Amino acid sequence: MSGSLGKAHFLNECTLTLSSDTKLHVHGSVMAFCSDDEVCVKKCAVNTNTEKLVLGLDIMHGSTPMEARPQQFSYIEQGDHVKDYKQVVVQYQDKECTIHVNL
Repeated sequence: MSGSLGKAHFLNECTLTLSSDTKLHVHGSVMAFCSDDEVCVKKCAVNTNTEKLVLGLDIMHGSTPMEARPQQFSYIEQGDHVKDYKQVVVQYQDKECTIHVNL
């Protein structure tokens, strides 16, 4: 199972991989504006659709001088249920990107 997304409004890239031990790995990068910005990705608590994984992306802004650069992020989920995902949605502020999962 895999999927990928090219450039989006807030994502530089996002890729999905599923290993044989039912581990889904979502990884990519987002543009950060300070060298000490931190990116946090977590599963959204409210999601009733079992075929869609919804992730929230948050950037904790640092205090160093402005320096636009890509900041890596990663999210891993494990279990038999990851085989059921048809989409992964990454949300940031009022934007979202949907990545379709291909078998």
